[in-house]
Amino acid sequence: RLKYKKTLISYVKTKHKNIKEATMSFVDLEPEKLIDASIFELLGIDDASQEQKNKIMADVTRTIQNRVVARILDSLSEDYTAQFEKALDEGDEATKAFLATHNVDATKLATEEAITYKVELLAMVESAEENKKNINTNGWFRKWQ
Repeated sequence: RLKYKKTLISYVKTKHKNIKEATMSFVDLEPEKLIDASIFELLGIDDASQEQKNKIMADVTRTIQNRVVARILDSLSEDYTAQFEKALDEGDEATKAFLATHNVDATKLATEEAITYKVELLAMVESAEENKKNINTNGWFRKWQ
């Protein structure tokens, strides 16, 4: 588990650097916190209602699942893509069997996508906060005045 966490920390540092370069300043955040903290804690919405949290988690889960499936599909040949799609239609057991047969570590992919999504959400929140600072009460950007 420790070795896996070190690999994740390395992955987060790489992602963090890439996102930091692509955004304004990004949030200074230790990789360990990014891995361990809940999305609610990271976004500062721990006090959201359980109903709101459930909706957010459903959206986050769906997004991560879609990203994982897309990554798997991108890595497969056409022949295997059709087999994978069939396994998805057949359900969890068929999908797990396909992934095991083709040595696809879906847990690793899901973890990477979850971390990536956390980073992207934090960058979007920071960008939105930066935009709020640049808008005055008339709705014009301050830099244009």
